Amino acid sequence: MTEAQHAQAIGVGLAVMWLLVSLYANRYSFTFGESIRLQHERGELLAQLSVEKRRIERAHKAQQFFLSAISHDLKQPLYALRLLTDTQRNDNADVHALTKSMDKGIDDLEKMFDSILQIGEIEAEQISAHPEVFEITELLQSVHNTFRLIASNQDLYLRAVWFRTTAIKTDRLLLERIMANLVSNAIRYTDKGSVWIAWRPQRHCIEVRDSGIGIAPEHLKGIFGAFVQLAGPLPQPDSGVGLGLAICQRLCGLLNIKMTVRSELGRGSVFTLKIRMLTDAVL
Repeated sequence: MTEAQHAQAIGVGLAVMWLLVSLYANRYSFTFGESIRLQHERGELLAQLSVEKRRIERAHKAQQFFLSAISHDLKQPLYALRLLTDTQRNDNADVHALTKSMDKGIDDLEKMFDSILQIGEIEAEQISAHPEVFEITELLQSVHNTFRLIASNQDLYLRAVWFRTTAIKTDRLLLERIMANLVSNAIRYTDKGSVWIAWRPQRHCIEVRDSGIGIAPEHLKGIFGAFVQLAGPLPQPDSGVGLGLAICQRLCGLLNIKMTVRSELGRGSVFTLKIRMLTDAVL
């Protein structure tokens, strides 16, 4: 290779090197600038999240304070009204009928306030689960005893059944509250036939089954909303405000229980509670 060719080769090499360095520098400059921009945006997002977090925390505390205060203030007039009703009782038939009607109205108002406050407490995370191990049949029997006379007064057959007893681990009081709401609804929307409470150990689930009016397919998705009521077969002066299933759904979420429903219009409904927190013990 002549000196001219050698110099030319060196010149080409330097040119290629300069081109590569230029490309790398441009790429590095772009990457560095993009990194600075992303870090700046990340900082702004973190600041916004921090502000939003503080706002939510303040709203949460305000909600808790409001619920604590209103739970007392709302019921005070009811207590006073009940005391006033007690002072008016006598042997007069008309007065007795009036005070009995007033007692019923006060009871209904208390149930309504309790439901509204209960769902508010759940939303405000004031209710927490306290799991314990207990025998499932004890719970079924307790719910059955609570609603046996109510069902009998409506000429309904209420039965609790199980094939074997099982120990489960969950919050007993909250699970009983869920079942009480489901059984109460089943009785309310059943004009004849039966209501069954069953434990299915093979599937680890509780079923509340009724032979009532059933639910139309287009209404199934909306029944767990707040203040949703379906028309019952009989006049229901204590039908509440339509929060029972909404409370059930939220409590199921708290207990990690999956609740499902299947229903056929005119033939009844089946609500299923899939219990996930099981022990291996079979009593």
